[in-house]
Amino acid sequence: MAQYLYQNHRAHFDRVLEAMQRRVPGVSDVEARPTEDGRLVLRFRDGSFSLDALADAYENDRIREIGRKARFRNPDAVTRPTEVVSRIAPGFQKISGARLLGTRLTRNGNRSHSFRALIEGLDRIVRETSSPHPRGGKHTG
Repeated sequence: MAQYLYQNHRAHFDRVLEAMQRRVPGVSDVEARPTEDGRLVLRFRDGSFSLDALADAYENDRIREIGRKARFRNPDAVTRPTEVVSRIAPGFQKISGARLLGTRLTRNGNRSHSFRALIEGLDRIVRETSSPHPRGGKHTG
């Protein structure tokens, strides 16, 4: 859907990105970048952190066990997540790691409040901006 809006309704797409930054807690610096293979990548800063996704991405159950420790039970409370990940997943690089993690993050079972807020906010923004009559208003002309 994002790619369709980006290619065919750019002004609408830009409004969605602006709304995302205003209304989804913890999300900032949103930008869209087309890839060489024709996909669209949305890049943004947010606070979500998932060791389960990292364990899946690196096929390493030791990481999953670390993720069950008390300090990781609330993923949003982890300070300096890049440093933490670099210690427990040697070779982790931000960009390649984000690409790998992006294929493993799911809506269900994710313990990160900020990740859930991001997904719920995006769903709400898409519903509201896709509606022919946002917020239930009637089109008058």
